[in-house]
Amino acid sequence: MIPIIYDLAEAARILGFSESYLRSKLRDRTFAGMKRAGRWAMTEAQIEAAIESMCIDARPTDPPSPSGLSRHSRYGRRLRQHGA
Repeated sequence: MIPIIYDLAEAARILGFSESYLRSKLRDRTFAGMKRAGRWAMTEAQIEAAIESMCIDARPTDPPSPSGLSRHSRYGRRLRQHGA
């Protein structure tokens, strides 16, 4: 199967970047791409890989405190109790 190839403008629109930003990321090899007739292009798989590389995992939530207060609230309570 022949992959779908997007030119720089189309790939930038899909990724939500300016063309100059995407061009710099392709040039410094942060994202995979290819040059066709001297112009940058990306396949659909390369765009998907770029999106995946920008994703971060969610931070696990802290378990609920026995007091029912957040860490910040517990700190504030401790300061108020000790007269700070």
